[in-house]
Amino acid sequence: MVNAELDRRDHGASTFGGAAAVADIKRRKFEIFDRIAAEDSRPVRPERVIAALMKVLPPDATVVSDPGTSCPYASAYYRQALAGLNAATALLRFTLPEREAHDALFMASEALFDAMAEGGDWVPTYLRWELGLLEEMGYGLDLSRCAVTGSRDDLAYVSPRSGRAVSRQGAGEWAPRLLPLPLCLLGQGPASLGEIVQGLRLTGFFLGERMAPDLGDRPLPEARQRFVDLLGRSAR
Repeated sequence: MVNAELDRRDHGASTFGGAAAVADIKRRKFEIFDRIAAEDSRPVRPERVIAALMKVLPPDATVVSDPGTSCPYASAYYRQALAGLNAATALLRFTLPEREAHDALFMASEALFDAMAEGGDWVPTYLRWELGLLEEMGYGLDLSRCAVTGSRDDLAYVSPRSGRAVSRQGAGEWAPRLLPLPLCLLGQGPASLGEIVQGLRLTGFFLGERMAPDLGDRPLPEARQRFVDLLGRSAR
């Protein structure tokens, strides 16, 4: 985190680039982990056990490991416990100028962190938090009615240009060029993990393709993508 902050402030990025170096090491490390975890070899490898735990346990689960062989694998590879927190704090560092007040976002972030600490299903709260972040930064989505027909019914897509919802009828032949709108963002029924991942891909598009270029055209924090990838694997 220290190296990432230094690089963000352009201190040491040209001479050291610690954040980039660490990110590349982590990427290669988890590529090896994912390959081993997918193997069906005997005896069962520890990587496969950790991967199975991440798939079946909720994101807020607490994993306790003894200090023997299992501990290094759990601490090095079990990524759900802090992934959401890392993603949220990385996005806050990425988007907010220093000392600039954002009261609504502060309260939403406080509620998110409280939900994480209390346990339970906080992942839908995280998705709503990203929607709020977009709204606070001036890139909010309008999911209230179809941008083409004005109807509130059968909303299924979001325009990548305007951020407004589009119904199936309004989309017509343009549907393949639009972004899917998961029902959980419309408050229709309980949100499955797959729908939440789809929702995060939607917010990620506007964070990365609309907001980030206006903040210096920097890539979104890798912590966010790791969190989304982790949820995506759990949703399979």
